[in-house]
Amino acid sequence: MHYTGRKNLTDVFEQHGIEHLSHSSIDCFRNEPGLWLMRYLLKHREGTNAAMSRGHAAELGIYTAIMTDSNGHDEAESEFLKLTALGVEGVSREKERANLAAYVDNGVAALKEAGLSEVTDYQEKISIDLEGVKVPIIGFTDITFEGSVVDVKSTGRLPSAISPAHRRQGSIYQKAKGNHAIQFLYTTPKKYGFYTLEDSEQDLNEVHNTALCIQRFLGISKDPMELVQFIAPNFDHFYWNNPSTRAKAKEIWGY
Repeated sequence: MHYTGRKNLTDVFEQHGIEHLSHSSIDCFRNEPGLWLMRYLLKHREGTNAAMSRGHAAELGIYTAIMTDSNGHDEAESEFLKLTALGVEGVSREKERANLAAYVDNGVAALKEAGLSEVTDYQEKISIDLEGVKVPIIGFTDITFEGSVVDVKSTGRLPSAISPAHRRQGSIYQKAKGNHAIQFLYTTPKKYGFYTLEDSEQDLNEVHNTALCIQRFLGISKDPMELVQFIAPNFDHFYWNNPSTRAKAKEIWGY
């Protein structure tokens, strides 16, 4: 039997204090609903880590380098040190810091090779509506050029294509910025890759279907602790590597 949840979904998100969805929340639900419940219903927030902070810092450094006479190194390092000032393990912090300039340089080289220099926006907020989903899906693009939205991904290994998760993220941007190409810049300490998103209709369908699943799940109960009973987390997944997150999960699920 097809389960549809509550018949009246108009207040499902509101009763859980959710005003919008995002790529990160949707992908979290797809990969580990238990962690999604902790983050978005029980409001548990993990601290940052060195890799996440490196990503934000490298993006800022690349943007600074293409907008100014600076090479972006100082700005990237300053941002990285600020983001990792508390709660980030020293060895991983220094490793990422040491490679930060190389991430920035390779990202800038990729943009120059692609002939992209005319920046029209940075961290632009976008919002889309999907049929039957009662809240919008929002996001923030990285760097927008004339005719192109570029999402910057710093990574230890260079992928040969856009990852499925990033394709879904790009499909949201594509719907919001239909007259722009959606491109992904992957930068590593040694090389870079530049890929254009094509044929993203199926990717957006996955986003749409997941958002509807979230909506139906929330319709089961307005009590997050009742919803806990419908989830069996996979604690072998790396999502649970953060000690505080794992400790909180043990409080909730009892194991």
